Amino acid sequence: LGALVAIEYGASPVNLYSRTEFSRDSNPKVRAAAAFAFTPEDIENTDTVTAVYEVKLKQNADGEVAKAEVRYKDPATEQSKSISVTCTTADYTQTPDEDSVFIGCVVEYGLLLRQSEYKGQASFGSVISRLQTLNCVANDQFKAEFLELVQKAAKLYE
Repeated sequence: LGALVAIEYGASPVNLYSRTEFSRDSNPKVRAAAAFAFTPEDIENTDTVTAVYEVKLKQNADGEVAKAEVRYKDPATEQSKSISVTCTTADYTQTPDEDSVFIGCVVEYGLLLRQSEYKGQASFGSVISRLQTLNCVANDQFKAEFLELVQKAAKLYE
């Protein structure tokens, strides 16, 4: 995914050594995939980046459906390294863990704030109701604060 060649960490913002954007090889098992792009100004060395993709599979798809790869340069050795993850249909679950549900809520909230054409049936109410069922929200002050933020946005937008 993408063409990220290197990331150099230091006391300054992260330097990206190539333009990075989503790319997808043709995969007959996949009906659709979304795209994203970011610039060096979007990421700093203290940030953690999570990329979320919605992949819609064709009926009866089986086996490997996607491969995510990030290439970076180790700042200590200047050696190029790569991390990759292969996703298969076996990774799909009807019962995602709490972190996955929380991430889904963050994505849905972002789509609502941007009034994205991809928001589908998303609503502030659905985000709030799912967040309220998560133990991780009750036990993590930052996630609880996110719930409060969504509730405030719901009053402004709806």
